[in-house]
Amino acid sequence: MPGTSLKFEDIQLDLSSYQLRRNGSVIKLERIPMELLILLAGRNGQLVSREEIIEKLWGKDVFVDSEHGVNTAVRKVRNALQDDPENPRFIETVVGKGYRFVAPLATLPEEQAFLGTSNGYSSNFKKFVLLGACVLAALSLGAYLGVRYFWPAGTAGDGRSMLAVLPFENLTGDPDQEYFSDGMTEEMIATLGRAGNQSLGVIARTSSMRYKNSGKGVEEIGRELRVDYVLEGSVRLSGSRVRVTAQLIKVRDQSHLWAENYDLEIKDILGLQTDISKALTYFQDSVQRDPGFARGWASIALSYELLEYVHAMSPRESHPYALAAADRATQLDAFSAEGHLAMAYIHEHYEWNWEGADRELAQALRLDPNYELARQWLSYGLLRRGDTEGALLEMRRAFVLDPLSPRVNITLAQRLDRADRHQEAIRQMQQAIDLEPGNPVAHFELARLYVNQKEFETGAEEELRALELDNKPDLADQLKSSWKEHGAENAYKQLERQLVYVQLHDLQKRIGRGEYVSPADNAWTYARLRDPGNTLLWLKRAFDEHASLLLELRDPGFDFVRDTPQFQVLARQVAMPGLSAASH
Repeated sequence: MPGTSLKFEDIQLDLSSYQLRRNGSVIKLERIPMELLILLAGRNGQLVSREEIIEKLWGKDVFVDSEHGVNTAVRKVRNALQDDPENPRFIETVVGKGYRFVAPLATLPEEQAFLGTSNGYSSNFKKFVLLGACVLAALSLGAYLGVRYFWPAGTAGDGRSMLAVLPFENLTGDPDQEYFSDGMTEEMIATLGRAGNQSLGVIARTSSMRYKNSGKGVEEIGRELRVDYVLEGSVRLSGSRVRVTAQLIKVRDQSHLWAENYDLEIKDILGLQTDISKALTYFQDSVQRDPGFARGWASIALSYELLEYVHAMSPRESHPYALAAADRATQLDAFSAEGHLAMAYIHEHYEWNWEGADRELAQALRLDPNYELARQWLSYGLLRRGDTEGALLEMRRAFVLDPLSPRVNITLAQRLDRADRHQEAIRQMQQAIDLEPGNPVAHFELARLYVNQKEFETGAEEELRALELDNKPDLADQLKSSWKEHGAENAYKQLERQLVYVQLHDLQKRIGRGEYVSPADNAWTYARLRDPGNTLLWLKRAFDEHASLLLELRDPGFDFVRDTPQFQVLARQVAMPGLSAASH
């Protein structure tokens, strides 16, 4: 397909600006339908099978409702082109086979193609994003096939080979171009994660990006991340040309298994556009500018869900926004793992629809087996059902995908503790602290683990570190004094009780100021005081609000009220699988 713009009848498909126009006016078309149109037009007159469409637009080995996905994309293209499927002028259906683009095409010269294009869409940023999308497919295929060709049984516990995509180096000499090299890294991780299926594990972005400008060698990085292979690359931009270099390295002997350079002109952009991951604060802005950005909608849904989960927003307030965004994401892209994960949260946390949550979560992991957050949520779901070993197994898989994330390390330590592997839990929490020494939460958790093992001196030391890091000098001094006078065990217990009363006082002040306070916060606080009346009162209010706390009813912290009639009524109403059983 020569040139940068195609014309059929009064419609212009501008590949450089990724726009569809009729008589100079832009026709809105979402990403997947636009890619389908480019694919069909690029094969003008040829049959393109449904299987090829799925592979080109979503990738191989994706288990989704392909009939719905392809049909929806075709329908949206036809609506945009005002094409009649019964008497097609542009897209012809070959029943049982696929589709064919049948309109005569004319190629416009480059300077004419840019007439009428808005400055925003013709910016260097948009061009570079599009260009990156073109080379991603080739890079991903080369890296994936390189690993598949050379791999032995992998180092992961389930036999998979593990791959880390290191941050692509920006060789442009312009720090302002970091967004492009970072975007290439993030999209490569996402693309390979989807392509790897059950045979290849890809380290998550959180861990990989820690090595940006680290100066560490492949052997050291491979050892720290426990991977078999490393993909490293660089990006160099010069005027309208870009060179992307990538090489696949085997960690064990640092041999180069595969390497490739890609030199392209901006005007050669013909194919796919991929969404670059944006910071959470930009998701709202991104979907306003591009309502067809499915990942942006999914991230908005996940953000509202997170706000509810950390008790910053009530379920009644967050649920409508989360549901609308998640529904929009899955409508735009039925193959969005993020969209299905967001929908799983809604089914589980808001609706207590356990079967629906399991179905959506399984779909998210089928679409992206290397989706660390989905693995962690699966672990959480198994834990709430009382399957501590299954929860631990899934959390270990999440850890393999993101071993340098303090959050993942802390959660794995908690899973180990729930599975009665207490010494392993202590070692894992220490590893989390090594990654982020200034995190008071990890020190508080480590103190709790030590105290539960009757190691009171060590536990009190960790508690003291946590208080100092949490900017609580008065309580730290009090702990020191009480420790000296009454011993570590009594000092720790007295301080923990005082911390609970401080928290309860803060909650009451917030309520007095008219702020939202989740009933979950009060329920947990009274549970720590072993106050059955107030604990059950606030559990009932949490139930009325559909707070996420109701998924925690198996937690050992509620054992002291588990046999009460009030608790049993709540358990029956929530109807969570396995809830009637004891917590341990």
